[in-house]
Amino acid sequence: FSSVSALAINSSGNIFAGENGGISRSTNNGASWTTAGLTDTYVEALAINSSGTIFAGTVSAYSGGGVFRSTDNGATWNTTGLTHTNVQAIALNASGTIFAGSEQGVFRSTDNGASWITMDLTNTYVSALAINPSGTIFAGTDNVVFRSTDNGASWTAVYVGSTNTYVSAFAIRTGGTIFAGTRGGGVFRSVQTTTSVKEGAA
Repeated sequence: FSSVSALAINSSGNIFAGENGGISRSTNNGASWTTAGLTDTYVEALAINSSGTIFAGTVSAYSGGGVFRSTDNGATWNTTGLTHTNVQAIALNASGTIFAGSEQGVFRSTDNGASWITMDLTNTYVSALAINPSGTIFAGTDNVVFRSTDNGASWTAVYVGSTNTYVSAFAIRTGGTIFAGTRGGGVFRSVQTTTSVKEGAA
């Protein structure tokens, strides 16, 4: 491996690793890996829906990146309707709606990636996304965590950190506690599970 930025596992137990040179796949619990497409592409995010379709968010200084889709376990990949924007985060809700966090904000697709619409959170570099069991969406930016309770139509800032507290990852524990990983600021934990991420820097 070179630099792994994303991991995902499908219902068959196949593991996919997004790297700065494409995607690798393991069918034997990580003992060995084979190339699974998108070579020479910087893959920053991976997500797999209930049908096994894989979505890959990519970053490119030349083409501007976008979201690619594979319906055959990574053998082949096609572009979706979201191109020419660097995508660093992908999240799926229970109904299969896809959310992509990009340098231009959050995009949403309800047709398996064929078309996308821009959400209210625009002109913001979104680097992390997570969705809790009730469908609330959390978006991480350079120093702010935003929350949407209406499928991405509107957003509210629920945590504002210090300058350069770059939110790069989320995890949501059973019960609703949210953990936000940052680059340079440690890990933060939500105080109120559905409203804010405020304290607990590590």
